[in-house]
Amino acid sequence: MAKAISFLFVMISIFFLFFPIFFSVEEQEEVKIIFFVIPFLFFISILCFILKPSCYILEDETIIIHRIFKDVKILRSDILKVELVPAEKLKWSIRTFGVGGLFGYFGKFYNRNIGSMTWYATQRENFVLIKTSKNNIIITPDEAEDFVESYNR
Repeated sequence: MAKAISFLFVMISIFFLFFPIFFSVEEQEEVKIIFFVIPFLFFISILCFILKPSCYILEDETIIIHRIFKDVKILRSDILKVELVPAEKLKWSIRTFGVGGLFGYFGKFYNRNIGSMTWYATQRENFVLIKTSKNNIIITPDEAEDFVESYNR
């Protein structure tokens, strides 16, 4: 699946790069706008790609959320609780500043049941809530029950 998404990303990137060239022969106002819009969309897609969470690593002292640009490290000493969250509890979550679907779900979200949250989700299932002294973090490991059980050992 990851290879398919990477291939799709490369193809979309190539499209964004070469699309303006096909329209540059004409001197219309719409074409000038395309020269600004297409690079902007390309920049946003690159930004989303490098900030997407790719995996979660449970170590002795930290939980690491691996991303291409910069890993997120959560110290065990800051964690108050790690628990499974049913999808129904996250229903009607509102994205306040984040990405909802392009390469994952990450950024700031709000929910009436939990409050403000930072999501580093790769899917819309297997939700795990990490409550820290500073904020609530949602991750979605493939084996959520095993992740929580391993943390609580």
